[in-house]
Amino acid sequence: MTNRDRVLSFLRNNPGHTQQEISRSLGITPQQQVNQILHALMRQGFVYRNEEGRPYKYYPMSAGVQTSTESRRAKSEEEDILKSITRENTLIVVSCTKRKIWSKNPKEKGIYKQAKYAYIGKDDWFQKWRVELEQKWGKSPWLILSAKYGFIEPEHPIHNYDVTFSKLDTGPLSIESLKNQVLHQPRLLGKNERKLCDFKYVLVKENKGETYLKKCKQAFPLTARVLKLTDALWTEIVEKIREEHDQQGTQHRS
Repeated sequence: MTNRDRVLSFLRNNPGHTQQEISRSLGITPQQQVNQILHALMRQGFVYRNEEGRPYKYYPMSAGVQTSTESRRAKSEEEDILKSITRENTLIVVSCTKRKIWSKNPKEKGIYKQAKYAYIGKDDWFQKWRVELEQKWGKSPWLILSAKYGFIEPEHPIHNYDVTFSKLDTGPLSIESLKNQVLHQPRLLGKNERKLCDFKYVLVKENKGETYLKKCKQAFPLTARVLKLTDALWTEIVEKIREEHDQQGTQHRS
């Protein structure tokens, strides 16, 4: 029996266990191997995880939860994107946050800050993701979607504001304005200047809900595949980047 079969069998008999508990119970080390197996099982529709608390607990789909047509389509899209995603053809879009740096430092409300340092979010969500991107995505393209400014570079200066897509009376940017940014405004992303509509894949990360995902799907042309950047998909992307980096290192040494 393979480790994959052992993990699946264990969850079917013992639903609701964490990655660490599965690793310890089955004696599979390193724990990262269990992580990879669980993500593969989720993509294939055999396992799902409860993300309401950490550490995540995993359950077999046979335990009363059926994969919907929409979720099966999403898994299929994630598998397809992993085959052809590159740093050059993929744009990551991170949602802005209501909570900003000025909530910590009220005396600086009149001072502009770079967007990547200004947004904070609940439990410092945005800043944790910024560090994650800078460490693992490097200088590859990523932008912030702001209800006030639209698609902006991480270094774009902003000041304190309270504008949200969910409240029209706050004056959020319209879909037409977002479309115009995507279709007509060249951006210096990486070494080259390019339009946002030139990207093949757009991965959207937001703390909760799908408001920004929906805005991106409306703003980008049909030639771009706009997907929600789930934790599972991000883990697979990072693993693929690491493997490609290792292969390049091996080729250079040989």
